[in-house]
Amino acid sequence: MQNPYEAAYFARKHGITQAQARRITKDFGPSRIRCDTAAQDLNLALTGTSLLHERPPTSVSSTPKE
Repeated sequence: MQNPYEAAYFARKHGITQAQARRITKDFGPSRIRCDTAAQDLNLALTGTSLLHERPPTSVSSTPKE
């Protein structure tokens, strides 16, 4: 079965190592959607954020300018 992504591209796209990329594409391929979701889940588990769906910045209290 063919991997849905080339490991180096997938790793750069999701900010993960090539080893992690190979493992994800092996475990969740050939579906690109499942692979992308798994990489997002990995980023969320490791860093608390996803590179594809970044959280909006927290709002700063707005003080009117004079």
